Amino acid sequence: MEFSNIKLEWNTILSRQIESLQEQFVGTDIKKLFVPIVDLLTNNKIPSRVMISGGKARAYSYVMESSVLDDRLIFTMGFDSDSVDNLDRGKAILDWIEQMSSESKKLAIIDNVFNGTFLMQELKDRGFVEDKRIKLKSALSALVTLNSKMKSDDMDEIEILGIHDVPVDDLEIAQEKAYRGSPEYFLLNMKDGKNQTYRILFDGYYGRILSSPSSVLYKNGIIGSCLISDGSEEFVDNGVPLVVDIFISHEFRRKGLTGVSLLHAAEKLDLLGHKFLQLWVNDHSPAMLVYKKLGMKETGEEEILHWKNFRQVPAEAP
Repeated sequence: MEFSNIKLEWNTILSRQIESLQEQFVGTDIKKLFVPIVDLLTNNKIPSRVMISGGKARAYSYVMESSVLDDRLIFTMGFDSDSVDNLDRGKAILDWIEQMSSESKKLAIIDNVFNGTFLMQELKDRGFVEDKRIKLKSALSALVTLNSKMKSDDMDEIEILGIHDVPVDDLEIAQEKAYRGSPEYFLLNMKDGKNQTYRILFDGYYGRILSSPSSVLYKNGIIGSCLISDGSEEFVDNGVPLVVDIFISHEFRRKGLTGVSLLHAAEKLDLLGHKFLQLWVNDHSPAMLVYKKLGMKETGEEEILHWKNFRQVPAEAP
């Protein structure tokens, strides 16, 4: 039996997922973080699906729509057990996700599948792409020490500009070109075929932007950027400065410029009194090796997204 948008006891439905997250993140009050979500669900303020059998919720999903990231729908789904017995229920929920995303012509992102190992092949068969992201973190003192010893091979004609010294349109054009071919291209916010990611970041979607640690690399045009926020929107390590975006143009890679941008940020953050720097990276990204060579270490926090493009523009520009 399937229910949608009727008043249900969402505290009970989500209890196992909340308990699992609490075991993973001991220092964070997960139940408190879920309070506004449970309130929205209980009062039918956001779309949801629940499948009931034997008087129990066997499968569920809900979607968070954002007026800021308006090119996508972000879904969470879960099951009472990680069993193939729930496969048909999972397929029904995926039908709903695909229909809703297709009708709205938006990018579908499933940001968490709780107890859903059995559903991975079905997601793949339907064309959903898996994106596993790992959080890395480093003490600023280590990065600052490294900065004094490290120099790019090709910095003579490259300027380090402030993040607000160049037009946001130019930043977004350079970012979109740099992300082409990257597993993280889908994260860009696209509207009418145009990248609008930086203006959303500047508006504080991932925390307040810290201007002095953020930078633009410039050589006859924008060749790279590193944008740092105060980390105030992070689930864990809230308030630790966060690299919300970093890119280097294709033709300027393998010259140590990613390190230059990060170490510049570390030096400025250290002067501001911060102690750590954190970032997210796709586990298949070549940048992972760069960050680890700089001494950044995995924190144990990770997220696995599954996405499928229903936007009117391609998932990646030619």
